[in-house]
Amino acid sequence: MKAAKKKLHAKEYQDVSIWVDKYGDLFSDYDSRDFTERALSDDFIMEVRKLVREMPSDHIEIKFNLMEEPSNPETEAIIIKNIHEHFAYYADAVQQEMNKIFRNGCLMCAGGFGLIISLAFLGTVAADSSLISGSHMALEPIGWFLAWTGLDMVFQQSKKEQETIDFNLKMTRAEITFMSFGITMDVANAENENSIAPQPKVIPCGNSLRVAS
Repeated sequence: MKAAKKKLHAKEYQDVSIWVDKYGDLFSDYDSRDFTERALSDDFIMEVRKLVREMPSDHIEIKFNLMEEPSNPETEAIIIKNIHEHFAYYADAVQQEMNKIFRNGCLMCAGGFGLIISLAFLGTVAADSSLISGSHMALEPIGWFLAWTGLDMVFQQSKKEQETIDFNLKMTRAEITFMSFGITMDVANAENENSIAPQPKVIPCGNSLRVAS
């Protein structure tokens, strides 16, 4: 049963391996707040975005490999929660902005076509009126402008950030794990204080990324 589950997991998830010196490398250097409130590093977000966007799968596993710091489950739980909440917030914010553009586009499109139809109707009712004729000439370009601008907002502008939304949603669903090499190094130092602790070897695992200060 365990072997089958592991095989399914490997099939569904694509992994991104990230090497960091310590937990703090994932957060902004200019934010001195505790991990529970601290903002994520822009460099980390930018690098992860480049790697994850290229992956066709919606199931991503982020593997953080700590080079210097020993594992701390409580800190890791906070970091995982912060990462998921960060990307969920931005996915929702961008989606709301795109929905707003879509709604405004629909209103502009409806207003433009409504104005065109109204002018055409008035032109048939009072074809001999110079006032109606002048109004038709002045307002018809405005109607077409509103209509075409609205269509552009509905079919183009409201979808231009879909890639950003998809990326953020991938990150909200990502499985995040940590592996510490700091423990291995501490044990080696304890066994032989006079010897130099062996440096962990970086082994590429799919897409690999080194994020360190």
